[in-house]
Amino acid sequence: MPADEEYNLFIEKSRRYLEDAIDNYNKEYYDLSMFSLHQCLELFFKALLIKNAGDFPHTHNIRTLLETLSEVENEKCRITIKNYINKYGLELSILTDAYITSRYFESSYDKINIQKLIDIVRNIKEGIKNVC
Repeated sequence: MPADEEYNLFIEKSRRYLEDAIDNYNKEYYDLSMFSLHQCLELFFKALLIKNAGDFPHTHNIRTLLETLSEVENEKCRITIKNYINKYGLELSILTDAYITSRYFESSYDKINIQKLIDIVRNIKEGIKNVC
C-alpha cells in the first residue's frame, strides 16, 4: 500500500476509534473506551510517522511513538511534541497500560478520569495535526 493511502487509512481509523471511545464512555464501557483511546493515538502517531519518516516502529507504546515522532526535522513539530510529553507523559503511559490491561484482564476505570483522557486525546490530536 502506498504511504499516502496508509496515512489516510490510519487517520480515518484514528478518527473512528475516538468516536468508539466516546460511544463506549457514554455506554459506561470504560475499559473499552480506554482501549479505543489508546488505538486512536497509536494510529494517529503512526500516520504522522508515515508522513514524516516513511515508517514507524512496531510498538504499541504511544509514548515511544510520540518520542520517535519528535525526532522529525520540523522544529515546530518537535517543540510541540516535547511540550505534550512533558504535560501528558503520565496519561500517555496510563493509556498504554490500559491497552494491555483492557485486552487481557478485568479492569475498571473512573468516569471522570476517562472524560479527562478523552479531552487530552482530543487536545493532543488537534495540537499536533497542524504542525507535524
